[in-house]
Amino acid sequence: YGGSARFTVHGDADPAGASGTFHTTVSSVTAQAGSAVVKGNGTVDLTLRRFDVANGEAEFSAAGLEVHDVATGKQTGYWASVNASPCKVSLTGGLTVQATLAGKARDAQLPIVIVDGPGILATIVGKQGFTFSTRLRMTPTTTDLTDLHVLGNTYDLRAHYRADGTGQNGSALVTTPA
Repeated sequence: YGGSARFTVHGDADPAGASGTFHTTVSSVTAQAGSAVVKGNGTVDLTLRRFDVANGEAEFSAAGLEVHDVATGKQTGYWASVNASPCKVSLTGGLTVQATLAGKARDAQLPIVIVDGPGILATIVGKQGFTFSTRLRMTPTTTDLTDLHVLGNTYDLRAHYRADGTGQNGSALVTTPA
């Protein structure tokens, strides 16, 4: 596993906290993602509004991830863009992330391969481009996606998803417009 990266960091800090921006570009990265070996390129942009050292909390006014030219197995040329605004990360009592996410992707084929999703899912939504939005809350013991909205060429899904920290137990309520 490897690749290369370039970083740009600008910030202000004092004993109570910090703020600033972070930008990185990664090229030719190879990594393990679930059961798949994934190769690709991407960028990460973060705008840290405030990091409170005493409370171990960081508030980002914007966080963005873009990936392109991603490949695994027979899947090639994948791209996706995800933005989190606002985004709050807390280290108190274990890592907790809360964010409002929005994004778009070429299709669902690569994410389905990475999470080893069921074949029926690939058949229904896998080959369509889509946009999505949700509110995320992730703790060491649970993952919640509230007001999940996925809009593809021929589908419009709305759901609430909740899973425990083991990745073994989860549930989803999915609705589709009439």
